[in-house]
Amino acid sequence: MSTGLITQYLKQRSGHILNLQQIFTPETAFDSENTRLCVICQTSSISHTILHCRHACVCGLCFERIDKCPLCRSSINSFFKIRDDEDIDLDEENHQMTNQSNRGWFSGINAKLNQWFGMN
Repeated sequence: MSTGLITQYLKQRSGHILNLQQIFTPETAFDSENTRLCVICQTSSISHTILHCRHACVCGLCFERIDKCPLCRSSINSFFKIRDDEDIDLDEENHQMTNQSNRGWFSGINAKLNQWFGMN
């Protein structure tokens, strides 16, 4: 007979029993440390799990900008972090570097267009 996981319980020292539920992560890109990347920015590692749907799919910076789950579009009732704040600081540096490189690309195009239109 094949077996499967029905439910998991966690019994705390105080006697409280909690029903543990699975967290769902998308099959997205991985970074160099083999951790899953945020589905929105694709540069930072996943750090937040969205509740009610239990999707772990966004980094801290992107989480601040959304009001619905980017995977299933359900409203966000609550959340919990699955990574420490030190790791989130590294993600902020990644976001800044990505934004600077995007601005550099845009500035180059903008300069070429201004030159072509004679606006220099």
